[in-house]
Amino acid sequence: MKVNVVKLILALGFGAILGLLCYQIAGEEASRNLISFAVAGTSMFLSIGMLMGFEYENENRGVNIKTAGTLMATLLLVVNIVFSCFAYGVLAYVGVVGFLTLLDIALIYSMYKPKN
Repeated sequence: MKVNVVKLILALGFGAILGLLCYQIAGEEASRNLISFAVAGTSMFLSIGMLMGFEYENENRGVNIKTAGTLMATLLLVVNIVFSCFAYGVLAYVGVVGFLTLLDIALIYSMYKPKN
């Protein structure tokens, strides 16, 4: 697995832009907009960074990783937008998005891990 720094920086930009989208959608009461920005930006950067920022040696495995990662990134985007639109508890928001982000990273790692 090779790190592509330019694509990783692009993933950071995408994460920031999607975080700003959730910032605009979220209400301002109790700093929900700032929480949405931080949680959505971080989760989307990690998810998109795993998609774009790495190049995999095995092409078949790389395609599988990118397909699963795209599905998880789409799910994370939808969940972030839903939580930003409605007034849910902050801990529930952070917990659900954090769990999905860790699930995404674990899925990609398990697909990348070389088989013995």
